[in-house]
Amino acid sequence: MQREADWRIVEVIDKRTRAYPMQRRRAKAIAIAQQQVLTTKLAIAAGLLLLPALLLLLISP
Repeated sequence: MQREADWRIVEVIDKRTRAYPMQRRRAKAIAIAQQQVLTTKLAIAAGLLLLPALLLLLISP
């Protein structure tokens, strides 16, 4: 009886450990995507801040 219970525990642990690498890859992919979005937003914000200065340089004699 005890061995059967131990076997079930081993099965559950095995199923969980097989799931973790997939979850880690998914979490890593989500983190990378979020970082890329942040980088893009910062680049757009920097461009919008520099745009008036560039226009003034072009207009000024």
